[in-house]
Amino acid sequence: MSQEDFNGSSEQPISDTPEIEPLMDDVATPVEPVTPIHKEEPSKPKPPSKANRFFRKVMLYLIGILSVFLVGFITAWYFKVVPLNQALEDVRAEVATDVASLEAQIADDEIRFHLMNALVDVYSARVALAAEDTPGVRVALAGTDERLGLVEDSVIEDSADAVASLRERLDAVLQTVEEDPAAADRILERLASNLLTLERSLFGE
Repeated sequence: MSQEDFNGSSEQPISDTPEIEPLMDDVATPVEPVTPIHKEEPSKPKPPSKANRFFRKVMLYLIGILSVFLVGFITAWYFKVVPLNQALEDVRAEVATDVASLEAQIADDEIRFHLMNALVDVYSARVALAAEDTPGVRVALAGTDERLGLVEDSVIEDSADAVASLRERLDAVLQTVEEDPAAADRILERLASNLLTLERSLFGE
């Protein structure tokens, strides 16, 4: 065997086709095992304990009692308190009416009191005049004009005019008592008569 034959037999033939490297996509990647997801079942509510059931019953019992009490209170208020308040309002109105009537009666009594005192003054002056006590006449009539003034301020306009006329006659008595006692006595007599007439016209008696 020649050297050429030896060299020729040991060399590998050279291929003209290039080697193709494998793509990454073509390489099978290992697949991780999928762990199955287990859905947790909702836990069932625990039954209430004996203590909770007891307190719930107690609360319901108390609510029932309060409801009954509230209904009873409202019923009592409507059927007792409301009529009582109405009765109280009626009593107040009646009392107010009575007070107004009493005040009017007091005012009338004051007017009558002043008129009667003025009449007493006039009679006292006539007694003093009959005793020829001129100073006594003035003493008896010292407060008469003030009394008639109180009456004039308390009565209606027509009666006030009559009282003003009485005060003028009273002044005439005081002016003539020394000079003409007889004329003063006649004025006093008319003054007494007018006082009685005014008292009857005001109070109907």
